[in-house]
Amino acid sequence: MATQAERREATIGAIEQAAQRLFEIRGFADTTVDDIAAAAGVAKGAFYHHYQSKESVFTQVLERTQAALVREIAAVAAKGANPVAMLRLGLRAYMEACERPGVRQVLLLDGPVVLGWMRWRAIDDKYFGEMTRRSIAAALGPNAPAIHVRAVTALISGAFAEAAMTSAANSAPRLKAKDLAAAMDLLLQGLESPTAKLPARRHRRRKADP
Repeated sequence: MATQAERREATIGAIEQAAQRLFEIRGFADTTVDDIAAAAGVAKGAFYHHYQSKESVFTQVLERTQAALVREIAAVAAKGANPVAMLRLGLRAYMEACERPGVRQVLLLDGPVVLGWMRWRAIDDKYFGEMTRRSIAAALGPNAPAIHVRAVTALISGAFAEAAMTSAANSAPRLKAKDLAAAMDLLLQGLESPTAKLPARRHRRRKADP
């Protein structure tokens, strides 16, 4: 006989899986709590026992999507021969994944709207930030100041996010993943050049007291 904890986990799993299917197909706006509960085979009260709102279960679905993506992309990026190659492979895998209709709908179209840009970026950084930072640190070398690693990571991460959002845009003609990945290659070339070093930090000298 299943324990209470096992029943709870089964209910949560059923709700999140049902919500993910509906959000991917219909989108957030056209999915109701009643729809999710019916698809999960649970009572509406059971939904509200575990989630405060449709937005709260959407957040869990988005995090599930990000967690699955980071595992997939890390496996692809690991095949790179050097840190920049790993970034390139990871970017291409990310862009291709974002062209899947379900991922595009949840992650790029609904995510920033439902959660707000800052919350959406925080979740993105939670899953992809450290992986990107490690690759940037390795590309810049062991003597790179930590502030430079953080700065370059912020810029590259922002470029990745903007590329994904541009790919998801409904403008015509829409830029494809391969076009954006090729453009990102130009940005990443600077990390490969042995002469492309960031300037050393300058410290202002304090004037001697009279």
